[in-house]
Amino acid sequence: MQVKLEDILEGMEMQSEESHSYLNLETGEILYVSREALLIAED
Repeated sequence: MQVKLEDILEGMEMQSEESHSYLNLETGEILYVSREALLIAED
């Protein structure tokens, strides 16, 4: 699988206390997840 460095850098720039970015190792896609969504998933 190939992943564009530009996509990884963009994901890193988008991270904040309110959202996180993750790399899907199967597709190479960068996923953005809000803190609120993570808290809901924990419940």
